[in-house]
Amino acid sequence: MDRMPWFYPLWALIGFWAWAVHVATGFMNNLINAHSGRRSGIIGMLDSVTNALLVTPLGRPLTVGLLVIAGAASAIWLYQARRRDLA
Repeated sequence: MDRMPWFYPLWALIGFWAWAVHVATGFMNNLINAHSGRRSGIIGMLDSVTNALLVTPLGRPLTVGLLVIAGAASAIWLYQARRRDLA
Protein backbone atom coordinates (compact mmCIF):
# COMPACT_ATOMS: atom_id res chain seq x y z
CA MET A 1 0.00 0.00 0.00
CA ASP A 2 3.03 2.29 0.19
CA ARG A 3 2.91 3.00 -3.52
CA MET A 4 -0.72 4.13 -3.66
CA PRO A 5 -0.68 7.91 -3.21
CA TRP A 6 -4.42 8.12 -3.93
CA PHE A 7 -5.54 5.79 -1.09
CA TYR A 8 -5.67 8.26 1.83
CA PRO A 9 -6.99 11.18 -0.24
CA LEU A 10 -9.79 8.94 -1.51
CA TRP A 11 -10.88 8.13 2.05
CA ALA A 12 -10.75 11.81 3.03
CA LEU A 13 -12.92 12.66 0.02
CA ILE A 14 -15.39 9.87 0.78
CA GLY A 15 -15.59 10.91 4.45
CA PHE A 16 -16.34 14.58 3.77
CA TRP A 17 -18.75 13.81 0.96
CA ALA A 18 -20.60 11.16 2.99
CA TRP A 19 -21.01 13.71 5.78
CA ALA A 20 -22.28 16.26 3.24
CA VAL A 21 -24.89 13.75 2.07
CA HIS A 22 -25.85 13.12 5.69
CA VAL A 23 -26.23 16.85 6.42
CA ALA A 24 -28.38 17.26 3.31
CA THR A 25 -30.60 14.19 3.76
CA GLY A 26 -30.13 12.62 7.21
CA PHE A 27 -28.75 9.55 5.43
CA MET A 28 -26.79 8.09 8.37
CA ASN A 29 -29.64 8.51 10.85
CA ASN A 30 -31.95 6.57 8.55
CA LEU A 31 -29.31 3.90 7.98
CA ILE A 32 -28.68 3.37 11.70
CA ASN A 33 -32.34 3.69 12.77
CA ALA A 34 -33.35 0.97 10.32
CA HIS A 35 -31.25 -1.61 12.15
CA SER A 36 -31.06 -0.62 15.82
CA GLY A 37 -33.92 1.81 16.41
CA ARG A 38 -31.56 4.44 17.86
CA ARG A 39 -28.83 6.78 16.72
CA SER A 40 -25.15 6.02 17.10
CA GLY A 41 -23.38 8.06 19.77
CA ILE A 42 -20.61 9.16 17.40
CA ILE A 43 -23.05 10.15 14.67
CA GLY A 44 -25.14 12.05 17.20
CA MET A 45 -22.11 13.91 18.55
CA LEU A 46 -20.87 14.83 15.05
CA ASP A 47 -24.39 15.84 14.11
CA SER A 48 -24.68 18.15 17.12
CA VAL A 49 -21.29 19.76 16.48
CA THR A 50 -22.03 20.19 12.76
CA ASN A 51 -25.42 21.73 13.52
CA ALA A 52 -24.02 24.10 16.14
CA LEU A 53 -20.94 25.22 14.21
CA LEU A 54 -22.04 25.12 10.56
CA VAL A 55 -25.72 24.50 9.88
CA THR A 56 -27.16 27.03 12.33
CA PRO A 57 -25.01 30.01 11.27
CA LEU A 58 -24.63 29.18 7.55
CA GLY A 59 -27.72 27.20 6.61
CA ARG A 60 -27.95 23.66 5.27
CA PRO A 61 -27.18 24.28 1.55
CA LEU A 62 -24.08 26.36 2.26
CA THR A 63 -22.85 23.80 4.81
CA VAL A 64 -23.22 20.98 2.26
CA GLY A 65 -21.27 23.02 -0.29
CA LEU A 66 -18.58 23.79 2.27
CA LEU A 67 -18.20 20.09 3.14
CA VAL A 68 -17.93 19.12 -0.55
CA ILE A 69 -15.24 21.76 -1.13
CA ALA A 70 -13.43 20.77 2.09
CA GLY A 71 -13.42 17.13 0.96
CA ALA A 72 -11.94 18.01 -2.42
CA ALA A 73 -9.35 20.36 -0.88
CA SER A 74 -8.27 17.82 1.73
CA ALA A 75 -7.99 15.09 -0.91
CA ILE A 76 -5.82 17.32 -3.11
CA TRP A 77 -3.63 18.32 -0.16
CA LEU A 78 -3.22 14.72 1.04
CA TYR A 79 -2.45 13.51 -2.46
CA GLN A 80 0.26 16.13 -2.92
CA ALA A 81 1.76 15.40 0.51
CA ARG A 82 1.72 11.66 -0.15
CA ARG A 83 3.35 12.05 -3.57
CA ARG A 84 6.03 14.23 -1.99
CA ASP A 85 6.66 11.57 0.68
CA LEU A 86 6.97 8.82 -1.92
CA ALA A 87 9.35 10.78 -4.16
